[in-house]
Amino acid sequence: MAHAALERGLSFLALTDHNTSSGRAELERILPGFLLLPGVELTTYYGHATAIGIEEWLDWTAIKAGRGMHALANKVALAGGILSIAHPFAPGDPICTGCAWMYFDLRPENTAHLEVWNSEWREPYNRAALEHWYSLLESGKRVIATVGSDIHGPSYTAGHGFTCTPTTSSRAQLLEQLRAGNTYLARRATLEPRVRTEAGDAELGSVQPKGTWTLELRWKGVPLGSELHVIADGQREIFPLELEGQWTRAVEVERWLHFEIWRSDGELELLTNPVFVERSPHSQGST
Repeated sequence: MAHAALERGLSFLALTDHNTSSGRAELERILPGFLLLPGVELTTYYGHATAIGIEEWLDWTAIKAGRGMHALANKVALAGGILSIAHPFAPGDPICTGCAWMYFDLRPENTAHLEVWNSEWREPYNRAALEHWYSLLESGKRVIATVGSDIHGPSYTAGHGFTCTPTTSSRAQLLEQLRAGNTYLARRATLEPRVRTEAGDAELGSVQPKGTWTLELRWKGVPLGSELHVIADGQREIFPLELEGQWTRAVEVERWLHFEIWRSDGELELLTNPVFVERSPHSQGST
């Protein structure tokens, strides 16, 4: 796994083994100086979740059947970590025991982070997770989309997605970016999004006043035949893309804005987290 991370050119790595953090010390020995985030995958009979950014090992066996995950998520958050529901629409028994998310006390709509891209994009449950994320945005929820490679061996495939952040200078800064959703998910393409609102430049995951926003995008490494999707308040505008280039446009935004790049084969290449519009006191009370 260390070799795969170096070969792929990753800048940081979170090792989230099933119900154990014992491999972290060995990984630190193999990758001295590499930016590693502490983590663990809570692998239970009622769903999987990745906890990143806390040193403490989490005992999922203390969770009673279908209950207690909400309290554990709060514990992770209070410790400065991030808990993301993993592959929430994966098949459960008997295909994959415990893979489907069944906790009724922590539903995807009430979590801060939700994995919408797990392993290779072609897995059918990824599109279901992405569609569910769309519905959460439509209902006024602010849920950060995450990606998990879920590799169980020494290599990545072309269909795996990775988390991209503006900087990786320190663990604390990286965790803050992951927590806030100042991230995009991508295979190999890179994107430099710039969103300007009346309050100034807006980072992905930030909250801004509604109005006319100026969008400036620069990209590289986009596969031939790909399309850019600009999604404002759930409405899509689609533009063909070159391998690399830049694009500028003014868009009226009232609730949220994010970007996607789709490949010619119908698979996802890149997805950004949204820039959200600040809610009025009335809307805050109704969601």
